[in-house]
Amino acid sequence: VLATIMVMTVLFNCLVDLVVIPELRYFSIRGSFIRDQRSFGLWSSLSGAAILGNNYMDRTLVGSLLGLSAVTWYSAPQELASRLLVIPTSIVVTLFPIFSAGGCDSRSVRIHTRSVKSLILIMAPPCAFLILFARDVLGAWLGRQTALHSTLTLQLLSAGMFINAVGFPTYTFLHGIGRPELPT
Repeated sequence: VLATIMVMTVLFNCLVDLVVIPELRYFSIRGSFIRDQRSFGLWSSLSGAAILGNNYMDRTLVGSLLGLSAVTWYSAPQELASRLLVIPTSIVVTLFPIFSAGGCDSRSVRIHTRSVKSLILIMAPPCAFLILFARDVLGAWLGRQTALHSTLTLQLLSAGMFINAVGFPTYTFLHGIGRPELPT
């Protein structure tokens, strides 16, 4: 039933698109376009898989190298620090269409540079706060015992999230100009 509804929705949307945008009736695809899209899709998929793998590989490494109790002390600061990435993620979502439409023109390069500088200014205060007051934040949030074991972890992860966040516009820029293989 759900599959039927989904197929009907897709067909309805295609029909509406053909009525609203008559130019779609004369749409044709060249072989080079398919080849380029396949290459782009492959590199984008590999890049996304690498990011997902990195997001979960750290806990596996901590558990195998330091033991399962260390994963407990690592997980909470990692979750807190990773929440900082909501900010750059929401910014780069709006940048991708600009980069993909403009390519590597001067406007796109200028917007990229400005977004990197803006993220430095936006991300520095919360990251610095977590670095400076990691023990207090963890103590208030999860108790003294967690603060004892996880302070350094939160400090290091906060610094890493700052560096990661500042790299988001470049990652998006490279994808937008059709070069996903470079960050992969």
